[in-house]
Amino acid sequence: VTKAEFEANTKELPPALFAHNTQTDVTQTVHAQNAAANGVLGRIAGIINGQENDNIVNSYSLAGTPKVLKGSPGLSSPADILTGGGLSGLNSAAASIELDIRAIHNQSVTSMFAETYSEAMRFTFERIDVLGEALDESTLQNGECAAYVQNSDGDGVYLAHQFEQIARIIGLRDSLQSTRDVFYVSHGGYDTHSDNGPELIRTMSEVNGALSCFTA
Repeated sequence: VTKAEFEANTKELPPALFAHNTQTDVTQTVHAQNAAANGVLGRIAGIINGQENDNIVNSYSLAGTPKVLKGSPGLSSPADILTGGGLSGLNSAAASIELDIRAIHNQSVTSMFAETYSEAMRFTFERIDVLGEALDESTLQNGECAAYVQNSDGDGVYLAHQFEQIARIIGLRDSLQSTRDVFYVSHGGYDTHSDNGPELIRTMSEVNGALSCFTA
């Protein structure tokens, strides 16, 4: 779309073109015409799984539950959520009754909806157990290098910790029996509005420092 086409309104435009949240979703789905579209990586994972007739794609997010990893139920598994410090498990309130939660969802029920929910919960706990044990035993070739990445506001260290966890997962491919993995990280500071040059130098130096920790 050129400036002239935009001003003349002669081309179809993405929705809410200057809304940050909408454009983030559009970028992560690569399907601006469909607000309900699944994430582009989730759709790719579903296609690969369908071709292999098996769930061979594991998705990992180091920054919450991004739309880009969202796929269709039954075609792609939910993403495993990690943090820069490791596995993102239960909060303190849920952890205090974890055994009760596990026991409830280990029961067989006749309701299709309740059984579907319990199956999802059992899968979640299985992944927590498998990943938690594997990450606890993992080591990094560069050690804890994220601690030495210098940045005044902490964003560079935060990104470096995310890359450290990805390196751990990659290093655990054999024990996790991984075939295809997809990872999502987050790094802010690019919506500068002004001081673009200095800010871009700062953010790129943070990425460069974080990549130094990306060694399995």
